[in-house]
Amino acid sequence: MRNTRLRGWIELVAGASVIAGLFLVVQEIKQNNEYARAESIRDISQLWADIYQFEAANDIGQLLSKSITDPNELTDDELHMLNSYYWLVLNAELTDVVMGQSDFSAWNLAEAATIFSNEYFLSPFGRAWFAMNGEFISILPEYHKAIVETIESSPVQRTDSYLESLRSHF
Repeated sequence: MRNTRLRGWIELVAGASVIAGLFLVVQEIKQNNEYARAESIRDISQLWADIYQFEAANDIGQLLSKSITDPNELTDDELHMLNSYYWLVLNAELTDVVMGQSDFSAWNLAEAATIFSNEYFLSPFGRAWFAMNGEFISILPEYHKAIVETIESSPVQRTDSYLESLRSHF
């Protein structure tokens, strides 16, 4: 009888230890998820910071303006520079979208696609670039579809209308 009682207490303590162990594992998983989220946000922030440094070092603003005002006047070097810039931005944007799908960010796919399209793909250069490289975005079909719809439903941005709309925000 004494052994039965002792065995009961041992089983009770063992059960409580298992429950406590499971609780600790759940807490550790939560901490790891929070750490992974923080690391992902830091990485995407660094990616955007690198893009901004690339913009400043290579006077991308002037090239973007030229791609709107005189896209036919872009030199081969300028086309290569803009192509590299668009790929950098696309990579960062897709990273944002994938993080959004993983609940690491608050992005809504359709909203993100519309904002991204309006900023990069409505100029003559941007439309031409997307026509050549847009299938890369098809890895995210809903996002790709929203970009295509935005491009198709928007007029081509011309010098005056696009630059004036930018200026109106200042």
